[in-house]
Parts: sequence; structure tokens; C-alpha cells
Amino acid sequence: MVNIVLDYSYQHPFELLVMTYNSRFPTHKRIPVLLENIIKSVSYDHVKKELTVVRRVKVDLEAPYWLKRLFGIYFFYIMQTLVYNVDERWMNTASQSLSFRNWVSVLEEVSWREHKDNKDWTYFHETASLELQAHFMGSEKIIEKFIGKSYSNNFENARKLDADFIQEALSKPLQNIIESCEEMIRRSLTLQKSEQYLEMVDFSKSFNFEVKFDKPLEEV
Repeated sequence: MVNIVLDYSYQHPFELLVMTYNSRFPTHKRIPVLLENIIKSVSYDHVKKELTVVRRVKVDLEAPYWLKRLFGIYFFYIMQTLVYNVDERWMNTASQSLSFRNWVSVLEEVSWREHKDNKDWTYFHETASLELQAHFMGSEKIIEKFIGKSYSNNFENARKLDADFIQEALSKPLQNIIESCEEMIRRSLTLQKSEQYLEMVDFSKSFNFEVKFDKPLEEV
């Protein structure tokens, strides 16, 4: 069992961090491990001012080739639920592995919110757990150690990548949360050839809605 807790403070406002996060979807050349992003549903609670996006993501396995070949695993799928709260200025993600659940269980939860010490800063908190569900020929400890080290390295690399995204975002007009999310959803639906749903995703009207995208997906 591997448990990881990570924290970070950005000296930038929450809306800017939302812009930078949304800009990486559906895929981005700077994040080659993100192979595919398929939105499954979008819903909006007008009273709570909460937007929920559920997506399935195909991710390249960042591991040595010998480890990939040993288990015949080269990529995997995760299901991510992303919730934005406009008024309270927070964003949460919960990601769970879909692939190889008989072998390994992975759960990751991440939050971004207004920093308690400065409303123009953003506090980032991440927790992750990984539990091997099967025996790996006595290599469990080696695999867990490798995963823990990789997660820490990826966290540091992600912060460096965030800095690049933030610099790009600073050169553009600051979008509010809804504008940024609408743009991300439009890019994603266009790429997954679900443009017919675009008119249904309308945040300008004063009512709740939920749109499910029923394009068939291959099972893993």
C-alpha cells in the first residue's frame, strides 16, 4: 500500500489556475502522457454554482520499458470527476483507475482553492493511494517503491510545467471560471466528434442541466 500527500501554494489567483488546468485538455503537446480525453457528462447546479465534468482519460504508463513489457501494460484508463464551485472558488478532482482493477487499485484526489492567507493566491492539496490487488512474483515492494518515487518526481515536474502554463496564461485576458470551462468543453467535444451537444451545454440560462454523451467507448 502506497499513500502520498502533497501540498503547494501558488502566488496566483484561483481563476488563473483554473485557466491553466483547463488548457491541458483534451490533450496538449507538453503533456505527451495524456493520450486521450473523452467527456462522459457535464452538469451544472445553478443554485450552488457548481459545474461537474466526468471524463475518461487514457494515460501512457510512465515506467521503464522492462516493467511495461513484463506485465504487458503500456497505457491505462482512469475515470475523473471534476467539480468547480464558482462562488466559493474551489475545484476538486477525484480520479480512479479503470484498467487492471484486479491487479491494482489507484485513487487520487486533488483540490485547488483560495488560499486562507491571501485571496489572490491558490492552495493546492493532493492525496493518492495505490494498493496492489495481486501478487507480482515477489516484486511488490520494488513496484511500490518505484511508484512512490515516480509520484514525487512527477509532482515536481508538474509544478515546473504549471509555471510554463501560468506564464502563457498571464499573457492572455483572464477568463472567469465559466468562460474557461466552456472553452475546454468545446475543445473536447469537438475533438471527440460530439459537436451536436454543444448547444445543450449552456451556462447562460438560469436552470440546472445535465448532458450525457453516449458515444460508444471501447471497453478496457
